[in-house]
Amino acid sequence: MTDLHCHILPAIDDGAMDEKEAIALLKEEAKQGVTQIVFTPHFNDSISVDDFITLRQNSLKRLNEAIENKKNEEFSFRTKLGAEVHYSENLKNIDLAQLCFTGTCYLLLELPFEKEPSDLEEMIEYIVSLGIIPILAHVERYSYLIDNPRKLKKLIKLGALSQANLGAIWRNDDLTLKIVKLINMKLIHVVATDAHSKVKRPVNFLWGLHVLSQHIKPQKIKKLQENADKIFNNIDIRI
Repeated sequence: MTDLHCHILPAIDDGAMDEKEAIALLKEEAKQGVTQIVFTPHFNDSISVDDFITLRQNSLKRLNEAIENKKNEEFSFRTKLGAEVHYSENLKNIDLAQLCFTGTCYLLLELPFEKEPSDLEEMIEYIVSLGIIPILAHVERYSYLIDNPRKLKKLIKLGALSQANLGAIWRNDDLTLKIVKLINMKLIHVVATDAHSKVKRPVNFLWGLHVLSQHIKPQKIKKLQENADKIFNNIDIRI
């Protein structure tokens, strides 16, 4: 399985505070059957892309060194670097290609929670024009999309994809049903953990998929997993 959205890199954002917590999260990913991970720390335009990449590389180095020092810990993940890019009108002045998942044309894009940006459709068109495929992170958090499938469908027709958090599914409530509806409409394409810590936002792959299995057919769950694998390997899954 592939986790395309997580905050496991230590001490770079509001995710893992240190190497110890990062390793604990990696253990949980492995325990739940995840074999491919994209590390996606938060990025916003208050920092330059070059500075962000330096911070990200230093964080990865710290994690790798910590793993090497724990001789009894063995991880066999395939990993890539990425970012959860916060939406901004300034995105047109940023080299977004450097923030895509390593070796791919996929970019994880976080939209504003409360209000739809007035230029959202234009921005999606712009990003796609660069040869980049934006993945809308945790789409269930945007009321203007989760409650408006037509709007989401339009963004997908423009070339975007969407991702839902497994943490929003496992509660098995009204939000879960909204997510299920959008999966059935082919408006949600992948699921991921968005893991931050063992307490605040844990790795919940297996339980999230278990709850999902109570609402949709096994082949649709398999499709979500296959989509994540294809994105990791830079295969175009757009409908």
